[in-house]
Amino acid sequence: MTLGYLARGLVQVLGAHFIVSTLLSLAVVVVWRRAAVAPTSASVSARRLFLGRLLPSSAGLLAAILVTAGYVRWEERVESEVVGAVAVAVAFAGLAAIARAAACGAMVFWRTFRIRRALTKSIASTLPTRPLPASVIDTDFPVVAIVGLFAARLFVARRVLDACSAEEVEAVLAHEHAHVRQHDNLRRLAMAVAPDVLGLCRAGRRLEAAWMQAAELAADEWAAARGDSGLHLASALVKVARLAAPPVNPLPASALYRGEPITERVQRLLDPPATTDIRPWPAWARALSRAALVAAALASLSWLHAAAERLLLLGQ
Repeated sequence: MTLGYLARGLVQVLGAHFIVSTLLSLAVVVVWRRAAVAPTSASVSARRLFLGRLLPSSAGLLAAILVTAGYVRWEERVESEVVGAVAVAVAFAGLAAIARAAACGAMVFWRTFRIRRALTKSIASTLPTRPLPASVIDTDFPVVAIVGLFAARLFVARRVLDACSAEEVEAVLAHEHAHVRQHDNLRRLAMAVAPDVLGLCRAGRRLEAAWMQAAELAADEWAAARGDSGLHLASALVKVARLAAPPVNPLPASALYRGEPITERVQRLLDPPATTDIRPWPAWARALSRAALVAAALASLSWLHAAAERLLLLGQ
């Protein structure tokens, strides 16, 4: 197949992204399944799972940027050149992954819009809570959730307010505010639009489910750190679960309770497990690691360009 200058560059960029993201997807799955990890707090676990989920697509994006830079710097502007069929197929696979990610992102936006519109119709009053005001809604299911990606809104069912004490309500709101503090809705969006093969396989879906569970436990931990809020939140969880009729569909992903088992959450709130504290890197170490990454990327530019050129020959 004969392609022009821009088309060849596109094949290189899409192919590099797909190959790098696919290889790292496999590596992430292997490490996640086999690595023995010391017990840590739920917030640390959630952070690790989130970074692991985005590592393949992030590395693929970096490879695509470097290949683009190398192509512009060294590629001769030959108007037509033969490209192998395998290289074109790999590029189309990368394009399909990006298209799927865009479709998933659109579905997330549409689902969020539908949920928010449905809950907004049920608003009866507003509570002046901070950092977000709570919209009190009249629903059969005991909804407590942060809804929205960029302009999030907190919805609380009146049934929850009536069933819980003031301390329990405060603990519940602290749990939801923890989701806002950690930008969990945006993190869900980032995982949904990651253009890699992890989103297509069972291992990737299990990884995302593990992150969702860890994010809920992390929000519980943050709320429980406020005095006796752990006991109040555990009590509120039990009350909300007892109030729940068959769950409505769809429910917000960040809802306090969605019909799932709550045994582990209640046990962790009543008897927090022992964890290993992990000290964050000092600022100078983080800056040095970023500088080393940039230097390594620039040093590999010519090598990546040569590898991308060989990619074009696949299937000739």
